[in-house]
Amino acid sequence: VKAHQATNNQATNITTIMLLHPLAFTAALLAASSIPHNTYAQITNDGTPPNPTTILVGSDATSNPPTVGWTEGVCYTPITTGIHPGDSILFEFDGHNVYQMASKENFDNCDFTGATLLAQVGESPFKYTIPSDDAMGDILYFACQIGDHCAGGMQKLQVGVTAFWGNAERQSIPSSSFVLGTSVEECNAIQEGTVSESDQIESSALQSFCSDPVLVEGESHMYYRSCLSGPATLTPGGVVNRLFVMQDPFPQDYRVVIGQRTFEFVEGDPDSELGITPVPVNQLYVHHLSGSVVFGQGTEGVRNTAPDAPFPKPYGLFSGEDGNTMIFHLIDLRQVDDWLACIECRCDQLSAGTYLDELTQTGNITGGVNCCSNCTDITTQTVDYRMRYNITYLELQLEDEPVTDVRMLTADISPAAGGVLEHDVFSSEYLPGDQVSPENPHVQRLEMVKPFNEMFKEEFFGRPYGLSPTVQLLRCVAHLHVAAIEMWVEDATTGERICDGKTTYGTDPDTDKDFLTAVSVSDYDPPLEFPEDLM
Repeated sequence: VKAHQATNNQATNITTIMLLHPLAFTAALLAASSIPHNTYAQITNDGTPPNPTTILVGSDATSNPPTVGWTEGVCYTPITTGIHPGDSILFEFDGHNVYQMASKENFDNCDFTGATLLAQVGESPFKYTIPSDDAMGDILYFACQIGDHCAGGMQKLQVGVTAFWGNAERQSIPSSSFVLGTSVEECNAIQEGTVSESDQIESSALQSFCSDPVLVEGESHMYYRSCLSGPATLTPGGVVNRLFVMQDPFPQDYRVVIGQRTFEFVEGDPDSELGITPVPVNQLYVHHLSGSVVFGQGTEGVRNTAPDAPFPKPYGLFSGEDGNTMIFHLIDLRQVDDWLACIECRCDQLSAGTYLDELTQTGNITGGVNCCSNCTDITTQTVDYRMRYNITYLELQLEDEPVTDVRMLTADISPAAGGVLEHDVFSSEYLPGDQVSPENPHVQRLEMVKPFNEMFKEEFFGRPYGLSPTVQLLRCVAHLHVAAIEMWVEDATTGERICDGKTTYGTDPDTDKDFLTAVSVSDYDPPLEFPEDLM
């Protein structure tokens, strides 16, 4: 099959993802600790434990929920004790990579100069075994290099290596905890040990709630709930990229079939007389959402039903598998002079603290996720933004026909432009010759040709395709950004389009003019069938 994207030359670093099923993350919440400067007594063996163990990053049995894995938007507390040569660190991730950083300075500044790539996107799970020759007292530094995941998303971890003393069995297994809802500055304090467990700030991400289930009128066993996330507090021009724990709107003691899901962002206090009001997209730009409480898109998914509509019988999505967290990447456009430069993070003020700050001085002047910090220096008039998500679900009865579970596949066209999950869209005079659209020299056109089962991964850029030899395609959804024109997948032999995502832009100057407001969705009922190795 062929994957294509056409983009106007005014945008930069467009994330391009083809989604056939919602994204999945889980989360945990635990206390902070710091890496101490320890001294070590003489050891009586080679420093390796007799029973090496594996520590899953972002996992602790005492937390609720207990696991997050390796993702952005959380603050990983340092693992300070109990890690010895021969032990392993296990990274489980979707849409991320794993680098070992060259030094603490590089780690602090998210500078990947001299870093070693350990695992690329799609190579999860990855197990790093600590070499036996690692010096006792060493600190290992790991980070994700994708976009702004390290500096803005706090996706980095430090691990202290100690010797195992004597020959006795180890008494406890260390865990990898993390904190939700922190700012970058608060996370830096946690990682440096200047914030103790008792000083930690209560996570606003936990302040989420749902209305009681209500039976949908005219439907049997179909229920509706409306929910609010915890607040994301932003200044004018502010940027947030964090993971939030959401109230799971589905029953917890049995599984149901997920129905319609929609979302929007609102402002205000739900407990006040004024209540909450919807926010226009030209005030709060939803760069992207990741997670599975609702379908993870961006501004093009706000208040739209098509990307997350119920599937035709006998197909459906089941609750109970995908966790209760979402990553919000939001940009507040109040009092921003050049909104397009802001949402594209064009780094034209490298030392001014806007667009690019001291944590992300990568030298990138073309824009992209990896330079988002703040679009103004204004610190007052904060607004609490919340996601309002409305859902329906169906309780299955014994007499109902069986439901076939739907699986997600994802593809990324960015490698066609030399990127991973995002790529640069150059001004037309700088477009590489092989990316110039034959129909319009001012349009970038990317093309990738591969068999379907090589182009698409399971879940969110996870395992290579290993499902049925015959694909039954129900829905195609594209994630695009401002200036994108369309994205499509076609049969390379016949030229027939399989998926077609055309963009719609707003026209109301008060709410959405020139903003991407929708991307068309391709639905098939009955499913479109073709072999897994379709070219």
